[in-house]
Amino acid sequence: MTAINYKETIRSALRDLWNSDRSLLDTNASERAICHRLAIYIEMRINDAGVKLNVDCEYNRMGSSVPKALFGIKGTKIPKGKSVHPDIIIHSRTNETENILVLEVKKSSSKNIDKFDEKKIDGYVDELRYRNGYCVLIKVGAACKRSNCDNYYIFSHVRHSKPNASLNS
Repeated sequence: MTAINYKETIRSALRDLWNSDRSLLDTNASERAICHRLAIYIEMRINDAGVKLNVDCEYNRMGSSVPKALFGIKGTKIPKGKSVHPDIIIHSRTNETENILVLEVKKSSSKNIDKFDEKKIDGYVDELRYRNGYCVLIKVGAACKRSNCDNYYIFSHVRHSKPNASLNS
């Protein structure tokens, strides 16, 4: 199988987003719109590397019927019965053990920049066995306009299922 450095793949996709869809960032478009375009660029990079995985936004299945979601998040106000879905995942839709990466995206304009997304990432890695999890803060609006291609985003939280995860698929 092909080895991929997924963090570098995400960085490259973030550069693609900056170069091709900058208007989404400048105008402070919705997080879902930004995530959708970012997922497209991630998928293109993975496909170019010859890896056969799916990249999905707000995905809610594990196999054919069971929801692939956290039900409640420890240390938050999300109750045990409420499901929470990831912004972007890299996985196999048909192989429940191929949960490669979960990505939570937050815009700099959000009023909810807190530890909630970090707790979600921890839950996906610990409970749903994702190999890697990242939180990315993306500068939008005026903050984006004062930035450049390599500093308009920050990896604010990183989790791996095991130390020095090889990121092989």
